[in-house]
Amino acid sequence: MVQSIAHWAFILFMGAIALLLTLGGGALAYLGGSWYYLISGLAIIAVTVTLIRRQVLAPQIYIAVVGITLVWALVEAGLDFMALLPRLAAWLVVGLWFLTPWYVSTFQKRYGSEIPRYRTALSGMLAVSTAFLLIGALQPYTKNGTGTVRPISEAAPVT
Repeated sequence: MVQSIAHWAFILFMGAIALLLTLGGGALAYLGGSWYYLISGLAIIAVTVTLIRRQVLAPQIYIAVVGITLVWALVEAGLDFMALLPRLAAWLVVGLWFLTPWYVSTFQKRYGSEIPRYRTALSGMLAVSTAFLLIGALQPYTKNGTGTVRPISEAAPVT
């Protein structure tokens, strides 16, 4: 019972993410921005549908989304940790759900031992993405400016 509730809560969560990415990404693409968000939103819709159908294809599509996101993030941000973090961290945390026993057990009756096959690929993709985050975190940074230039006493009075 708890596993079923967790499964449907995850489906609702993924559906909300898909809706936000698709609508926001569509608006961004319409305005001439990046198509990444629209494409990833459509892919997450596919993940959500396959989760509803309890198909093993769901984590495989998610692996592709994380892989494409990693490439896109590196092209957009390079190895700048502060730019990579918002592009990758949420995908990594959500991807951990596919590795939990609660998720795997929802498919055991239907598929048996076939389920864990995706776990190695997903673990590898999450590890590679985490490695790029760590590499970005270890890059040397230069101090950008000196902070407040004028003394506080010269600041405009607060009214």
